[in-house]
Amino acid sequence: MKVFTATLKTSAGKAIKGKTVKFKVNGKTYKAKTNAKGVAKITLKKFWKVGKHKITISYLKTSIKKTITVKR
Repeated sequence: MKVFTATLKTSAGKAIKGKTVKFKVNGKTYKAKTNAKGVAKITLKKFWKVGKHKITISYLKTSIKKTITVKR
């Protein structure tokens, strides 16, 4: 099981609530809404194979790309 989170804040540091954030994991897209603290969270309960996995987190036109490595 793996949990991914993203936090949305204004330039002044105030949390942005009620906005939809997209998580793209290995080609499949998941959506989550931010809570009162500006945190969007998804939980994936699938088996993670050994190797590298690509993750893209996006909100509006901004996106962040990350790669995680699973070792056994």
